[in-house]
This record gives sequence, C-alpha cells and structure tokens, in this order.
Amino acid sequence: MYSVPVSNNFCAKCDIKLDKRFVDVQQHVSTQHNFECKYCNKSFITVEGIESHDNKVHFVRVKCEHCTTSYRSEEQLQLHIKAKHCLECSFCDKSFISIDDLKFHDKYVHLTVECQHCGIFFRSDKELDKHLKAKHHIECSFCDKSFTSIKHANAHVRYVHSVQCEHCDSYFRSDKELDQHINLKHCFYCPGCEKSFKSIEVRNFHYKNVHLTIECPYCDILFGKEQNLLEHIEDQHKFACGRCKQPLKSLEEKNFHQGCIYVTFDCHNCTSYFPTHKELEKHSKEHNLKRQ
Repeated sequence: MYSVPVSNNFCAKCDIKLDKRFVDVQQHVSTQHNFECKYCNKSFITVEGIESHDNKVHFVRVKCEHCTTSYRSEEQLQLHIKAKHCLECSFCDKSFISIDDLKFHDKYVHLTVECQHCGIFFRSDKELDKHLKAKHHIECSFCDKSFTSIKHANAHVRYVHSVQCEHCDSYFRSDKELDQHINLKHCFYCPGCEKSFKSIEVRNFHYKNVHLTIECPYCDILFGKEQNLLEHIEDQHKFACGRCKQPLKSLEEKNFHQGCIYVTFDCHNCTSYFPTHKELEKHSKEHNLKRQ
C-alpha cells in the first residue's frame, strides 16, 4: 500500500476531497490507489487495471540481443544479461557482457602467436606447432626440404644455409662449399689466357684491353690475332672499297663504285693506277728508264 499525500482535504492523486480523519484517508488510498504504476503517478484499484495501463501506455521494450527476451527498461535488460548471458573467458577469470568484448579480449590478451602462412593467431608456440603440423609443412626458402615446426626449420637454415653467395641467392654450410660453387657457377675464364674472373663484366674488360688490340680497318671490331682479322675481312669485307672502306656486296658493285667515284689513270705497263695524268707520266718515265 502506498502513502498518498493529502493537502487542503484534496487527494494529490485524484483531486478528490477527503475527510481529514485518518480512517477516511486510509480507506480512500486502499480502495482507489492500491496499485501504483512505477513508470508514472497513476494508481489503480486492481492488478488488471495497472497491467492494462502498463501495456497500453508503457509498452516500450528493450530486446536482449542474445535471446528473444525483452524488457521495459535498460536497467532490467542489463540485470538479465548479467544473470543469463555473462560470457566468461576460457583462459582467465574475466567475464564480458558482449561476445565482441570477449573476442577482443581473447585476441589481444591471449592470441599473440601468429601463423605466418595463414594469419591465424594462437595462444602459444605449442598450439602453433600443432597447427603447422596439421595444416602447413614449413618449406625451406633455400632448398626443397620441409619441416613440421619452426624450431626445426630455423635450425636447418642455420646449419645448412649459413653462408650466402654474393653473386646469387644460394646458401652453403661452409666457405669451402661456397668456393666450389663460385668456381663452378661464377668463374669466368678469359679466352685469351688462363686468368679467371668473378664477373663477366670484369672478364670482358680484361679481354678487350689486353687481348683485342688489332682493329678491323672496315669496322670497329677488335681482334687478338692477325689471322682472325684476315678471316673476318675475307668473310665480311671481301668486296670493300680499298680507298674509302665502303662495304660492297660483289665484285661488279665494287668496280662500278670505283669507276663512278674515282677517275683513275691506269699504267699500261703494270697494274698501277693514278688519280692524275701527271702522276701517270712520272710513273711511265720510270718504266722507260728501266728499258734503257
């Protein structure tokens, strides 16, 4: 039963004039205001009356996101969640109201070991190794071997692939193995002598400046031997003009070229020819002196 204030013989709830006697006031409250609404200042005589009022006026419900239950206030909902949906962490004594909070806590507090192959997080190296054995074989980056644990894979790399070749991505167990690899794969021998080099650029520089000293008169190619130059000229410049070095494809083209470009005065006594008649006459006098 509720206490209803009375002022100037009027009930504060319904404005009805009352006798100041305690009996009349008590009787009025018990009969008229026995059931009071907790959301407003209305009161009712029967339970049915207040329930009807509650459903019509205060039917605003807050639904629980974890089940189908709904409540009239956020306060009631939170009490329900704490009682029915309190989510406890499986790995510590913390509890959470929402599944998102629990997942966030689990990820950043307990899931700290990441699988490098698929991005899944684990709570310990032991769990990660189990995952690797079941889902991934850890392959060596330098050879075709595979392992079931990171520990074994790292030990393999340290023991087998500790020495790296500076010319490629190969790894070796010792400097001796590295030297054998370099001599086999990265040793460039000079074709003109017995020297060897670790790069083809250095080898070519040596060969060009030490061995290629004879230049073709018709092009820029260099040779190390006179015989190689003669073979090159015979093969590439057989019909080249002897005066201007222009390459020509045939003897006919060479004769035509020389006949058009160069006017010559040929000696009838030998195969000599001259660019001027004066030079030819001087040459002919030499033949005459020989006959005398």
